[in-house]
Amino acid sequence: MCYWEDDIAQNKDPDYDGGANGISLNNAKENFFKYGAIKREFLKNVRKPLDDESL
Repeated sequence: MCYWEDDIAQNKDPDYDGGANGISLNNAKENFFKYGAIKREFLKNVRKPLDDESL
């Protein structure tokens, strides 16, 4: 949906911009609400959330 890969380090420290995603969890959340993906370049790889999926 948003192209985020779960990362334990980023869950513990949402401002950490290393790890699996190369962007902090907090920045990814901001981008998701702006663009619909954690980064603009991933827009072609994502879809809108289904009605039964939480944001």
